[in-house]
Amino acid sequence: MTEDYIRPQSDTVIHLFSNVLDIIEFERHNIASILNSDMSHNHILVCVSPFYQENGRGALMDEFGNMLRGMRCEYKLEKHTDDWKNPFSCQVRIFVSAYY
Repeated sequence: MTEDYIRPQSDTVIHLFSNVLDIIEFERHNIASILNSDMSHNHILVCVSPFYQENGRGALMDEFGNMLRGMRCEYKLEKHTDDWKNPFSCQVRIFVSAYY
């Protein structure tokens, strides 16, 4: 497999981040750096994870968004465990490149 094989063929690329941005060991700054360096594509990032109310882990998704240059948060949702019948929570962010 070569780099050309995975190179986007479209002007718009959708990235799905599910349950990784809230992992403390995940190197969000490396992904942000790659995305920041590519202005040849329009980027849509769909980020989903459980909502953690503690300051450290719960803020990681927003910290990732703050690392993204030229992108804005178009959608933000946070559901806490007391908002649902069942004991679970979620957070969703959709970031879109400003040059989109």
